[in-house]
Amino acid sequence: MAVRADRRRRGLGRELIERAVDELTRDGARLLCLLTLAESEPEEREADNYADTRAFYRAMGFVPLRELALESWTDRAVILARVLP
Repeated sequence: MAVRADRRRRGLGRELIERAVDELTRDGARLLCLLTLAESEPEEREADNYADTRAFYRAMGFVPLRELALESWTDRAVILARVLP
């Protein structure tokens, strides 16, 4: 999931997450998990980076669970999770 840079800060990401939460909750899911670039992974960009992405997910109620660094992956990832109502 992503929102184009020129359309951010308008509530679109929040709306996407909340719609997913609503649909998953109706289907009986109890937990929503996602992967994104880990904080320990070096980034070349100072702006529009994954620090902003992680901050957005934290603001949406996700908590980091574990960092993954698998041999077949080029970048380290972090698993974030949110308990569903």
